[in-house]
Parts: sequence; C-alpha cells; structure tokens
Amino acid sequence: MIRYENWPERLSNYIAKRKDDPFAWGVNDCVLFAADCIIEMTGLDPVPPLRGGPTTALGMARRMQDAYGSADVTEAARAAGAVVGFPEISWTFAQRGDVVLLENSGRPCLGICGGMMAYAPGPERIMQVPMRTALLAWQTARQ
Repeated sequence: MIRYENWPERLSNYIAKRKDDPFAWGVNDCVLFAADCIIEMTGLDPVPPLRGGPTTALGMARRMQDAYGSADVTEAARAAGAVVGFPEISWTFAQRGDVVLLENSGRPCLGICGGMMAYAPGPERIMQVPMRTALLAWQTARQ
C-alpha cells in the first residue's frame, strides 16, 4: 500500500475529527478505527470482511473467525496483515501511521501509532496510550 503524499496531515485531521467518538462495536471498535486510519492514509480498506454488521463483541468475534481464522484480535490482525502485506514488526520499530497492538484493561486492542503515543478507541473517546506500552506492530507502508 502506498500512502497519499499528504498522509501525515490526513491522519492528524482524521484522529482529531474522531477524538470524541466513543467505542462502539462495528462502528468505532479498535479494529475498525485502525482500519479507518489506514483508509485515510491510503484510500484502501485493509479489512473489508469486517464491515457492515457486527455490533456486538460476539458478532465481531464471529466475523473475525470467518474472515481471518481466529476470533482473537492478535491472531486475526496477523492474518489480515499477511493478506494485505503489512509485515509484523517489533513495537520499537513502529513509526507514525503503523498499526500497533496495545493492552486495554487486560485485553488486546489495536491502535495507530502517532509517534510517542498510540491512539485507540476508549469507552468515551479516542484514548492516547504511550507507545512504550505497545506489544507489537505492523508496518502499514513507507513512502
């Protein structure tokens, strides 16, 4: 995937626009938020099978199982990353715009690297999490 030339501004503006959006399955969950950020940077959707439908944790788990062979966020992200060509990397090598795996209340959660902070949906708004707490990452693209 190739990023738009102005992807940094697009990503910043998109996160700012979504900053007050609460977590919602099938709308603003961690997987779709990270995917929406990638769409904003590239114009391409990395997870089309997860769109349109699941509005519960169980529904999303079933959709991930069907599409990527696992209901586990980490394993589904690995499978989806392989499909679209996002190599898995150590979180220490993650750069702005890469997808990151975080832990939120003891559960895996996807977010997007914003530099020193990662962004992911929280219960009431987009949360900022220090990148040093990330577990791993996927390189989405390089210009």
